[in-house]
Amino acid sequence: MFELVPEWASHYEEFWLTIRRRNLWFIKLRYGAAVMLLFSIFFSKFFLEIEFSKVQQNSITSITILILFYNLAFHTLRKYLKHDAKKFNPLHLSILQMIFDLFALMSIIYFTGSVESPLLLFFVIHMIVGSLILPGFVIYTFAVVVVLAFWGITVGEYYSIIQHHHILGYLPVPIHQHFNFVLAINITFAFMVFMIVLIANKVANQLYIREQQLLESIDKINAAE
Repeated sequence: MFELVPEWASHYEEFWLTIRRRNLWFIKLRYGAAVMLLFSIFFSKFFLEIEFSKVQQNSITSITILILFYNLAFHTLRKYLKHDAKKFNPLHLSILQMIFDLFALMSIIYFTGSVESPLLLFFVIHMIVGSLILPGFVIYTFAVVVVLAFWGITVGEYYSIIQHHHILGYLPVPIHQHFNFVLAINITFAFMVFMIVLIANKVANQLYIREQQLLESIDKINAAE
């Protein structure tokens, strides 16, 4: 298993506690997202006059149930993980959460219109939370995969290689084959994802290092006394 924990953090208890807290925060957010998805499927027609096709309803419902199941598994697993950089630890759990979430979210984006999807900005939440938890090379890898996957879907729909799932009532007509719109969304999405990762990950690393320096200073003062 490759090394994820920086050397300075291996025996830094506050680092591990911070990762555990953020993992729990991620899990709680996921419960809320699942409830929101179920609400949007069954009540959007009455409140917003938006109607999902049978395929969209079945697909999004199945994905939501899957999210709830693996979230319960993560919620249980996190209680038994130890702060050991050499074994499966909270940081590895963070990576698993990101993998499952990004796959589920990309699937939902696809079934809600891909380039037209109103849920596209939910990737922002994952990139911010992931940047606060994961090392830079890991979260940048996720960012590249997300951008390429989204580009692949939108280009496939543009050339009618992949079926497009339009949401009735959200937009008057499908616009997944309007070149300028698809290009603008793809460029903007890629720029937004990488800028968020760059800023959030840099801030998180600076906070970790400052906390470590503060603790080292306190240890020196105590030793001097």
